Amino acid sequence: MVSAVSFSQTAPVFSGKVHIPAQLFRADAYPDKGVTITPEDLDGICKRFSASGQPVPIRLEHIETPLDPLGHVVALHREGDLLFGTLAFPVGLYSHIQERRADKVSLGLHVVEDENGKGYQMKECSLVFTPRVQGAGFLSPDQIATRLASLQASGKITPAMVAPAAKLFSLGGGSLQFSDGSQANLSALLDELFLASPVVQVRGGQVPTAQFSAPSNESVPALSGEAAKMANTLGLDPARVAKIKKEMFG
Repeated sequence: MVSAVSFSQTAPVFSGKVHIPAQLFRADAYPDKGVTITPEDLDGICKRFSASGQPVPIRLEHIETPLDPLGHVVALHREGDLLFGTLAFPVGLYSHIQERRADKVSLGLHVVEDENGKGYQMKECSLVFTPRVQGAGFLSPDQIATRLASLQASGKITPAMVAPAAKLFSLGGGSLQFSDGSQANLSALLDELFLASPVVQVRGGQVPTAQFSAPSNESVPALSGEAAKMANTLGLDPARVAKIKKEMFG
């Protein structure tokens, strides 16, 4: 079973690419497709991705074009009912993607049967106008705040680490340039770093509920409906996530 908090270690590193964190899919019933995708199915997707040692191509609207691939999915992990990943794009193309605000994604899955049994494999990931799964796309400030709250709840960061981590995540909209010419999105690097770290503090039921409530004397903007749904899916208090978002982005 793939760990809910571990990135694939076999995905290649692409020099000169911008790495972007994204929410890719949600375990749920899809009656129009006649299927129900479970968290265990998402584990199978992660396991097959890791076993292949190959990145997954990124396309436009699930259509093959002369420009394929636009980029690659280079890392995956599951947390709860959600599948997250890191997308790598050439620098010039990513600038155009930003200008066009083409930040929504959809996965192309197909059924396979291998040594792990029958399950799903990711065939491709596409940039789309309207994602089939609500919330699928590059991580928004709300979603990044939810990821940070989830890392704290899972023991990947301690309460003392939240403030400096929030400051680092607040810079996540930009790219880092390294000496070898490669680039990476800071949010993606931080997400990968914290997820790969061992548990530093046992959390779960030992955490008082009050710790996850925003103080009543603070004016904290509420999360968007999708971000609140994501927080609830991960077992997080939306008010706590909203407070972290305010600390990160003001």
